[in-house]
Amino acid sequence: MEEERAQLNMLAEKISSLAISPNHLSYCPTMDLLALAAEDERVHVFRLNGQRVFGVAKKEPFSKVTDVSWKPNAMRQRMANLQGSVPVDDFVASIDEATNPQYAPDLPIELAFVDVATFLPKLSTLPVAGSQGDIFSSRLSLDTLFKPLPTGSADRADVLVIGHEDGIIHLSMSEDFSVGTFRLADAGPDLSNSQPLLHSSHPLSTTHALLCSNTSNGVQKIQLVPFDLRLISVAGRELSLLASKITELHNLHRYLGQVQEQISSEIRASQELPSRFMRNINETLLEKSDCTWVHAAYHLVVTGHCYPEVKEWLVDELGERGHKRWDKAVNVGYENIRRLTHESLLPVLDRLSVLISRLRGLSRYQSSDFSLGLSTLELDNMLDSIKCLQLLAHQLLKYAVSELQQFGAFSMWLRHEIEKQAAEPNLASAQEIAEKDMGFDHTSILEYIQGAMTHSQMLTYTGNATDDGRGWNLDVDGGLLFEMYKNDMDDVPSGQRSQRQLPGLGGLIDHLLRQSNIIFERISETQRRNIQVGVPISLGAGNPACADIRMVDEVDKITP
Repeated sequence: MEEERAQLNMLAEKISSLAISPNHLSYCPTMDLLALAAEDERVHVFRLNGQRVFGVAKKEPFSKVTDVSWKPNAMRQRMANLQGSVPVDDFVASIDEATNPQYAPDLPIELAFVDVATFLPKLSTLPVAGSQGDIFSSRLSLDTLFKPLPTGSADRADVLVIGHEDGIIHLSMSEDFSVGTFRLADAGPDLSNSQPLLHSSHPLSTTHALLCSNTSNGVQKIQLVPFDLRLISVAGRELSLLASKITELHNLHRYLGQVQEQISSEIRASQELPSRFMRNINETLLEKSDCTWVHAAYHLVVTGHCYPEVKEWLVDELGERGHKRWDKAVNVGYENIRRLTHESLLPVLDRLSVLISRLRGLSRYQSSDFSLGLSTLELDNMLDSIKCLQLLAHQLLKYAVSELQQFGAFSMWLRHEIEKQAAEPNLASAQEIAEKDMGFDHTSILEYIQGAMTHSQMLTYTGNATDDGRGWNLDVDGGLLFEMYKNDMDDVPSGQRSQRQLPGLGGLIDHLLRQSNIIFERISETQRRNIQVGVPISLGAGNPACADIRMVDEVDKITP
């Protein structure tokens, strides 16, 4: 039996008065349009019924058409010639008049969709630290989380509808943009016992349909419940931009929180081992000499005299091995802090500043208070908090560099003292070590002993919210927070702690997160107000297991 061959259905058949080149035909991927090249080297666009839409004249007298193709979105049509150039003819205006009218371009909206974040350096990967740290530990996952808004996505909105058995409908857009929930029972008494079964929608309509089951007097009935997502038509093209930026803001907060945790962890790790060594010598010195290691070390640097307890501790307990462990723990800690601050903390704050500025532009130049739910004042407060975090990050970086330099001088001096105290006093080598000029930076050594050795200034800037909040109000409005922060830091001499208990990195990040949550809630509340549930339509008794619902997504094409 001869195999049946697949056949193509004929869409249209017309006789053209033009002499057509049979090798230069191109069918539009989104509209019923056909582009073809004639033997006079001109390109013409026709409907399938034979009506000519417009034509493209050749650019040069001796040019010849070698290929005709459409861009995938059908907004441009390309024509290649033998000279190697590819002139591109944008015929949006022609299509507007002939087939599908559109709105005139809006310059502020077009500028709002220019994503300047793509020109910023990519965020650095973070070391693996817990389950959440794995998300930011690879380049692939970071690029996936912070991918730019795809081209052409501004003209559509993807909505996720989740129905629960108790009649609660949850709506969300993008990944972390939650529109909110609504109860079917609140729409009317006929929906008090309704349970959602199936959902259907049309790509060109904001009205969705729910197929619900309602049990009344022991009879199970099927209901069709329409609900209109007016938020799509009210917000327009800004809705997809808003959903994308809210998702990005969520991810930036997660990244920022992970960076803060790792910086705090590195500071604790760099202080843990030295604190253990100093705790042992402090107990001995307080018991026998009524002083601490800070006083004894300062005395040793200035006078060269070593207490017997200090000598015993340097030679027998600390030794060369303990010094290497001390040196490695502190150096690695400071280097990691400097790297995380410079490569992760400051870049993520820059991205946050750019993102909030884009939302502020939408809020200021559009009627977004009604359509999007953005508040210019609240966004200004967030920018003010970000400025505080940037100021704090630069202070953290400054102290990390200066304390690392001080520790380098202190570590060199400590190694010299261990060798000096371990040598036999009557031997020539001991005298050579004592008289050897190591070129120590005594100023840096004394500064480290008095300051960072027992309490690093970085701890002042990485703590959480203050205990009593004396003289500080994290909920202050406007730009006062940054001014108060800056003035307070200017009033505190270098190397001393503020008496006003400045909030650290953790406290400011928590404050920024609270500000973001207020904006998220305002946006969700605004969008929930634009959801309207219609009157249910009873379809009679039925079995929910056999129910199905579809919306026809094809429109019969009307030929004029």
